[in-house]
Amino acid sequence: ASGAPSGHRWPTSEAGFDYAYVANGNVDLESDGAFHSLPIDQRDCQAAPRYVTVPRESQEVFRTVAVQNPLQAPLLPGPADIYVDGKFALTSAFELTPADGRIELGLGVEQAIKVARNVSFSEESSGMFKRSVELRHTVVVDINNHLSQAATVEVRERLPHVADGSNDDDLRVETGSVNPPWQDYEQDQPRLEAGRMWRVEVPAAGQRKLSATWVVTIPKDHELVGGNRRES
Repeated sequence: ASGAPSGHRWPTSEAGFDYAYVANGNVDLESDGAFHSLPIDQRDCQAAPRYVTVPRESQEVFRTVAVQNPLQAPLLPGPADIYVDGKFALTSAFELTPADGRIELGLGVEQAIKVARNVSFSEESSGMFKRSVELRHTVVVDINNHLSQAATVEVRERLPHVADGSNDDDLRVETGSVNPPWQDYEQDQPRLEAGRMWRVEVPAAGQRKLSATWVVTIPKDHELVGGNRRES
């Protein structure tokens, strides 16, 4: 068909199953070889907005929304126009989502939430005979919410880690104080080791401060590849 929207995907069988979508009423469709958009159903669904930032990489905060598929049928892949408060925001894309499945949509950068990440570093000898060096890093993240409503912000971090299979007992990474407590963050694509995550509520027109300290211990007269300071 001519005029099909960018990113369109033709329906296909999935895992040997086919599904018929029944419209709420009768429709007339011209057989003219051109693309036509026809509404066949309308459903309300729950949407959970949140904000995601990775301040060690960028100070941008991204708006996301998690939507539960309201159909008792798969949601087919293809382009989707996203409206926020009744206004067109952007065109996104759905992947094939099973019945009752969860859809994650990115809504672009939220300019009204600002983050700043600052790092302090110290290096000192340790051990009975000063045979080790402790590399202490403290990260402080400040979040400022300029929205008129509270915002749930997910802040992702990554710790250094000792490679699996290492036999060097003199290499250690230990976490110190973390405020507020964070949780493990796992990511498969691309694979992420030693990921951590804060999920905090920031009040409307308010601020939150997050902090974490970790210590990398190495033998004296050794240096980490790329320099002992792992954060900047």
